[in-house]
Amino acid sequence: MLSKIKQAQGNLIEAESMLQQAIIHTKTLHSPHWQLLLEACLVRVRLSQNNTDAALQWVEHRHIQVTDKTSIAREYEHLTLVRLFIFQKSTEDAIRLLNRLEKDASRADRLGSLIEILLLLALAYQEEGKHVSAVESLEKALHLASTEDYVRIFLDEGESLFVLLSQYLKQYSNRSDVASSYAKQLLPLFIDYKGKENCESITAEAADAVSLTNREKEILRQIAGGYSNDDIARSLFLSVGTVKGYTYNLYQKLRVKNRVQAVSKALEMNLL
Repeated sequence: MLSKIKQAQGNLIEAESMLQQAIIHTKTLHSPHWQLLLEACLVRVRLSQNNTDAALQWVEHRHIQVTDKTSIAREYEHLTLVRLFIFQKSTEDAIRLLNRLEKDASRADRLGSLIEILLLLALAYQEEGKHVSAVESLEKALHLASTEDYVRIFLDEGESLFVLLSQYLKQYSNRSDVASSYAKQLLPLFIDYKGKENCESITAEAADAVSLTNREKEILRQIAGGYSNDDIARSLFLSVGTVKGYTYNLYQKLRVKNRVQAVSKALEMNLL
């Protein structure tokens, strides 16, 4: 977990060091399952540093092939192999393996795995120039992710997914369905891949997509000022019940659950 945090912070050297320590420790415990898992995790970190030699050595050492029988136990390894295929632009092999993994994850109701698989499918299809298939996979992933507020799983895919999401929103910016709404929330979070101009464009698009009424904007400002429902009701000459109704609508539009989240999201989207 510490290694994952270091990766999220962009400190790949420390992330790799922690994984190497974990692998050494696991060898003393004679735990082959964790050994294989950690090796695959290390390969992913090295791939993110464009180190394909290490990945190819791992494939040869562990005899991992696209024709292997898929299983939950080996899912992480096979998804790591997929990442190598996409990196090498061997997208046909990637898609073939991902389609089998998608069926396994669906049958087992493994939501996190299914989202990751769909995102990789979207990237593989995009690499092949199959835009319609890429959009279909991306929208499925966004729809599933929105039900449980998955975020990190998108950010971890890095610049490739940022580009795909950007293209998707440019094409479907006027839609208000679940997938495009969630994409508008996610895109500004890819802070490592957008410059100031791009950032302003993204947040403006996201703010436009929310479409708050004047009254909702007024109540949002009052919430940000720390005022209670009673205070807001007195200030705007409304009943407390009416204020609660407006607040509920705000939460729905911003896809948040409380005041703190509402203010935070509104700041992100330049609504305040």
